[in-house]
Amino acid sequence: MAGFYPAQSAHSAHSIHSLDESSSSAWRSLRAKVLPLFNGEGLRASIEDVNEAVQLWLTESSTSNPTNIRLEIMELVSSGAAILAKKMVVSNDDSLLLPRLLDLWAFFFATVVPCVQGAFVPLNERLVPPVSLSSTLPSSSLSIRSMTLIAFRDQILWPLVNRVETAIPRSFLDIPDKKFPDVSSKCIQMLSVLQSVRSKQIDEKSVKCQQLLVLTRENIKVRESMKS
Repeated sequence: MAGFYPAQSAHSAHSIHSLDESSSSAWRSLRAKVLPLFNGEGLRASIEDVNEAVQLWLTESSTSNPTNIRLEIMELVSSGAAILAKKMVVSNDDSLLLPRLLDLWAFFFATVVPCVQGAFVPLNERLVPPVSLSSTLPSSSLSIRSMTLIAFRDQILWPLVNRVETAIPRSFLDIPDKKFPDVSSKCIQMLSVLQSVRSKQIDEKSVKCQQLLVLTRENIKVRESMKS
């Protein structure tokens, strides 16, 4: 059962390394077309051409097992999110942290996620779990969308999670009135989405996102009470 989750255990990390070493030229070409998306450069081909590249990869690759396919896709989106994470280099001033994180989230959710989903449409049928397992696994953990969101959570939010937890109350007090609706709605959206995806059945990162969501809503109420 664990093999159907995109979580990177020690065994999974070794598997990804092995897959990368033996990856076909089609897979390397596909990665080259998709990774620039995470840097704000868009796909390096039309969506139709990327779909064809996915089909070629599946044809040339010996990676037909859904678990191995997920490992390779997870490696790709994690690498992409790590590229985006470099843009989160901010000063120790936590007042700058949350706005920057939410700007990256807005780009990621509106641009990266739908493009990655569209790029890997040919994989949809390959990633459907066997009927015997479908009722025991969270369906969101089996999708391209979910793996892409998990990459954002793990590569971008999680390394900063303690600072974000500290920054939310402070930022919500200091944000100008004109910007507050936009910032608060983005924060609610980000945490609502990220708490809904799980990389394993008991996922402490998902739980932490739930806690941050509660904290955000509490601080929205505090801000609103100050105006009344």
